[in-house]
Amino acid sequence: MTDPPSHDRSGAALWGVVTIVFVLAAVLAGTRFTRVAGDQLADRFDLAYETPALASVQLLQDGINPYAAAVYDEVPFVITMYTPIYPLLVALLPGDADNPYRAGRLVSLVAMVCAAAGLALVGRAAPVPALAALATFVLLWPVTQKAAFVRGDGLALALSVMAVLLLRGPRVGSGRIVAAALFAVGAVATKQTSAAALAACWLHLCLRPLGGARLFAAVALVAGALLALGAHAAWGTGFWFCTLVVPTNPFSATHFANAWREMLRQPAFALVLSALVAWVVTRGAGTTSVTRQVAGEPHGFRVRCGRSPLVPYVLCTWVILLATLGKRGSWTNYFIEPSLAVLLWAVDALSLRWAGWRGPVQGRDRGPARRAACAALLVALPLGLELWLAAPADYAHSDSARRAERAAFADGLRTVCTELGLLDPSVLDVYTPVHDLMLGSRVHFNDPLLYSLSWKSGTLSPRPLLDAVGDGRFDLVLLPRGMSLSSRPEGPVGDVILAVLSRYRRARSAGPADLYLP
Repeated sequence: MTDPPSHDRSGAALWGVVTIVFVLAAVLAGTRFTRVAGDQLADRFDLAYETPALASVQLLQDGINPYAAAVYDEVPFVITMYTPIYPLLVALLPGDADNPYRAGRLVSLVAMVCAAAGLALVGRAAPVPALAALATFVLLWPVTQKAAFVRGDGLALALSVMAVLLLRGPRVGSGRIVAAALFAVGAVATKQTSAAALAACWLHLCLRPLGGARLFAAVALVAGALLALGAHAAWGTGFWFCTLVVPTNPFSATHFANAWREMLRQPAFALVLSALVAWVVTRGAGTTSVTRQVAGEPHGFRVRCGRSPLVPYVLCTWVILLATLGKRGSWTNYFIEPSLAVLLWAVDALSLRWAGWRGPVQGRDRGPARRAACAALLVALPLGLELWLAAPADYAHSDSARRAERAAFADGLRTVCTELGLLDPSVLDVYTPVHDLMLGSRVHFNDPLLYSLSWKSGTLSPRPLLDAVGDGRFDLVLLPRGMSLSSRPEGPVGDVILAVLSRYRRARSAGPADLYLP
């Protein structure tokens, strides 16, 4: 038996190094992701504006219509701007009196993990690219932050990915088309802007030689109509107002630029952008060699959309991102689905070349394989920079120090309220609703940002809240420490603060807040 040529041994050794590097990157990325998820699950307090969604869950648990005008335009002033699948699912789970956020975070975490598992499913034939993509995805800051988080983004993402992957492959029967339509509609019923999978699946089926677009459209229309009729019957016209009218915030170029600036700080996002550039340059083909077709066979963008739903999925997710990112209230979590879409496409495209790079090499040119291995090692550099340079405050909302700080503030706030004789107060915090649950109160005025935007746009009026403050409907009002008539902001929020200062007296201070009593 003769030994294999030395260049074959060197090529195999190089690919061995590549495999070890990406296994290590995936392990380190997974360790960081798991640690952050565990910290956030254990935190008993609001991580970063989770309470607005939790308030909707509490209303459903109490059997109250979360979309009723008597709820969002009167005390308790709780507004629900998203479609209901996520809060309905969380409301069905057992609650935790010590940590009311845990159930919602657990649902989001399981959904995010399921969505990320799509990379492993697509990359079964190309494990190294799949590992690289998985490490890249979980190292993105918004993915780590919003995995264990009370918000419907993760669930909508998981449903979208399932819809798209059901249509992947040469043999897609009617059963998978029906299931894909149901998952895609479910994604929209979880979050209105999660329509990329619905559009991408339909576009793919329209351009697919075997068809299926009519069946998909029919199932989606019937399912959507039934859900819409059910929502109208259960919650009335308030459902349409809250989910279609209230979220129409004006575009802000500054907000759009700030979100992009935050993403561009992340080394792992450079890999996402690189994959996006490859998608644009090759028009969804993946590599130049993949575009080579038999003479006379069409190979344009329309054909590629018909061959794989991942190609139009990339297009639809990035179009929706650019269309929705500039509105106030959007942030880097809007990049999660477009990033995953382009990583899914990249793994799928690289799978077409993986066998050639890693297969038997005797008698063949090793140049392309060696260049691919070297390129793979370059891909590992941003992952290493992310793991080395990123600070926990960049990618996590909680850790042991911050949990202790929040707990100490909550204990101090409860002590002050007990000294003031407030055992179960009705609380209004003009800037954030997180203190309500710290004091054991049900949430009031659950989304100050959304209310202020709605007041400015004229969608809602501040008059009901002004009247409630003037009537002394709240046992306790919290304002930022040092707030005065001269320092209050202009506009409707300033009018609310003026009403508080006119009707309530400052009693004590606790941390960054001043406490006002009637």
